[in-house]
Amino acid sequence: MEAAVRLNILYTNTSYHPHVGGGAEVMLRAMAEGMAARGHRVSALVSADADARDNVNGIEVHRLKQRNVYWSFPKEARPTWKRMLWHGIDSNNLFMARPIREVMQQVKPDVVVSNNLSGLSVAVWQQAQRLGIPIVHVMHDYYLICPSVTMYKGGRICEQACGTCQIFRRPHAALSDKVSAVLSVSQSILNTHLAAGIFKNTPIKRVIYNARDLPEPALRAPLTSQQRPVVFGFIGALTEVKGIQPLIEAFVLAAQEVPGITLLVAGTGEPGYEAQLKALAPPNVVKFLGKADAMAFFQQIDVCIAPSQWNDPLPGVVYESISQGVPVIGAKRGGIPEIIQEGINGMLFEPTQPAALTAAIVQAARQPASIEAMQPRARASVKRFLDFSQMLSEHEQLFEEARHA
Repeated sequence: MEAAVRLNILYTNTSYHPHVGGGAEVMLRAMAEGMAARGHRVSALVSADADARDNVNGIEVHRLKQRNVYWSFPKEARPTWKRMLWHGIDSNNLFMARPIREVMQQVKPDVVVSNNLSGLSVAVWQQAQRLGIPIVHVMHDYYLICPSVTMYKGGRICEQACGTCQIFRRPHAALSDKVSAVLSVSQSILNTHLAAGIFKNTPIKRVIYNARDLPEPALRAPLTSQQRPVVFGFIGALTEVKGIQPLIEAFVLAAQEVPGITLLVAGTGEPGYEAQLKALAPPNVVKFLGKADAMAFFQQIDVCIAPSQWNDPLPGVVYESISQGVPVIGAKRGGIPEIIQEGINGMLFEPTQPAALTAAIVQAARQPASIEAMQPRARASVKRFLDFSQMLSEHEQLFEEARHA
């Protein structure tokens, strides 16, 4: 159902197409264009390497030069001192305040919807508050607690912010209380922020899951009739927090127990790290495909594995895979348990238990009938993640509530 009131919405984020850093930028563009299609006036305010204004498929994009020691979008190695200085400025970037305010005064939005604040900083909140504009903040990660956004360090999840993070995030808790509403993409990430004292006094706190319109799954030949080993898959960034290394190590052990199984790996990472990963397993056991189209990739595998080591807020690959009739073996991390239903669309494992992932892989490999039984009912189990129109309606309702909070 479309909203009766047409809104003037200003989305803010670290970057906007064509500068895509991850799933947050993909979702932001989809939401912006979806809201515009419903008749709302939609603009975006983002950081960039130079001041500019352009139009991306009907969305007016205001790009502000990131007034810091470097532009953070290209993920490059930086000296420690330079990174620390960057984060110190980004804690509350006073150099961004005036240009942010000028854009807001020009656009005159009914509501500011802040997403990832890295590069713009909480100066977005301060300027909107000074202009009396309601703010809805959408949480995609842990930026408000941890500058690295992952709350993961030294191979472990951070139970709370370390001393350095507390220094860099000192202004955030107080400023969050003046935000009209907070929208979280999972209950897990909302709980983490509330426990850290962020948004404690924010009047509206809500979880609205990301959703995408995804195609119906392709027809699959019955797995049990093919008399072949199960094919497993991983798709995503090849990084430590995504758990690709422990996955490969666990899979090599599983392949010794169930010979013939293979793991297809789609995605890329830092070249040196990729080389290390490729050295961990023979190519007939783990096959690296590089970048791949997700929907085509899911047609090549029987089971997807999401072995995240950090509290992954809501990895889209999990519900995308399930939507295509591919069950998921997922880590008990972040928002993953909010998607996976044991025996219905996959299974969960505890990453801190060394043999847990290997055992889950072996179990799936030895029980192809169980995989086959989950395939036809998997998509229905993630229906809420596949209704993009309903997600937009829930956003509209929240924006209206924020305006009158």
